[in-house]
Amino acid sequence: MKQDILQIANTLRKLHKRFLDNLRYEIENNFGRTISPYEFLSLLTQNIEFAWLKPFSALVAEIDAISDEPRDFTDADIEEIGQKIQNLILDPAIAKKYLIYSTSDTEFAGLHIQLNKFFTLKITLGQKENP
Repeated sequence: MKQDILQIANTLRKLHKRFLDNLRYEIENNFGRTISPYEFLSLLTQNIEFAWLKPFSALVAEIDAISDEPRDFTDADIEEIGQKIQNLILDPAIAKKYLIYSTSDTEFAGLHIQLNKFFTLKITLGQKENP
């Protein structure tokens, strides 16, 4: 189980990076120029228009921290992580871009598929489902 948790954390980290890569590409297209890493970081952390991304970044950090815990993990732990990821990608603020990236970026889609080895993640246009 520990290896599964580490793999989930690693895949989610890569997915987050790919999400940011796609977002940066969009921003640069809108600005009509390349932006520096500092400018991109400033936009993400200080511009209110990108506050919606903070839960994604926080979840990556949380799962990284969980994967570092020196304990035995269970199927319930993986299920709980899967539910957190599902809730994140169903969040209307993230869902639309997640869906676009998962259908237009093969690397992003591949990472989503890797996560689906552990749990089935549904992608929608941001309508949270009632359990």
